Amino acid sequence: MRLCLVAMRKKYKRLGIEERERIMALNSLEWSHGEIALDIGRSKSTVTRELRRNRVPGSGLYSAWDATDRSQVRKRKAGQRERLKNSLVRFYVSEKIEAGWTLGS
Repeated sequence: MRLCLVAMRKKYKRLGIEERERIMALNSLEWSHGEIALDIGRSKSTVTRELRRNRVPGSGLYSAWDATDRSQVRKRKAGQRERLKNSLVRFYVSEKIEAGWTLGS
């Protein structure tokens, strides 16, 4: 008998406003990122990334409401990003697709 193990990927769940408000409160009390992570049930890297990428420009402070606004903007723009930024590569790929090329398997 063969046993086949399949790695199940954990579905990513975005931080909600309640979690962001908790992060903001605990961060203002100078809790460590690890302590905040344990409190809200997320990984330390999630808390660290959240605090780093969502600080208010200029002041360096973290605001849960501003962070939620920024997150929603990033989510909206996610599907609109140009995939091939280099114009020469984009032209080459377009030409090959028009010529009938496909990805090999």
